[in-house]
Amino acid sequence: AVGGGGNQDIPGEAPPEVEYTGTWVERSQSKQWAERASGYKLLEELLQGEEASTACEEFTAHQSKLVEEKNPTALEALAGALAAFAQAVPSLEPRVTHVVKDVVEKFLVTRAE
Repeated sequence: AVGGGGNQDIPGEAPPEVEYTGTWVERSQSKQWAERASGYKLLEELLQGEEASTACEEFTAHQSKLVEEKNPTALEALAGALAAFAQAVPSLEPRVTHVVKDVVEKFLVTRAE
């Protein structure tokens, strides 16, 4: 951005390379889309690792906040985490399937715009 403005939610403008710290939940609550995306990528890694059951519980506890994501790049990272979640929990419980559906629909609508 010209003038050094904030690039928190400009999808095509990546912020400078930053190594984010904190849990995926903390990162997912950031005002910067790149930090939120890094949190979703961390969640995806956790869901594919030895701590998958804990990550599934955390995902379930924070699912209502995840559907509020609006940034296309962060939504793409969130879609990867959702795919990992679906693999970690082969028979998705009915109480979380609506979250997966909502996020995927929002992702598809955002990408079409």
